[in-house]
Amino acid sequence: MGVTTVTTVGYGDRYPTTAEGRLIAFGLMLGGVALLGVVTASLASWFVERVAAAQEDGAKHTNDEIHRLTAEIADLNRRLAEQAGAASAQKDAPAETAGASLSTSDLRSG
Repeated sequence: MGVTTVTTVGYGDRYPTTAEGRLIAFGLMLGGVALLGVVTASLASWFVERVAAAQEDGAKHTNDEIHRLTAEIADLNRRLAEQAGAASAQKDAPAETAGASLSTSDLRSG
């Protein structure tokens, strides 16, 4: 019987000799292979779910980090614009010393 070889049941001292016995043995062998397939598929599914969950956690962490860095860049751009505006306003302001403006006569008497 080819099923005996495929299922690795082997040829032992005892084996079914009647048609009914061979049919039952065939069903048991087929059921054993099916059960082994179900167990293997369950283990594979469990591993795949664990890997997918780990990847999902990693993706969530990455997205959180992207959002945090985007907010930080926006804050830095805002602060840079404020500093550039302050520097521009300072450059355009007239030169004053201690709150009093200098006149040309002050410069000559120096």
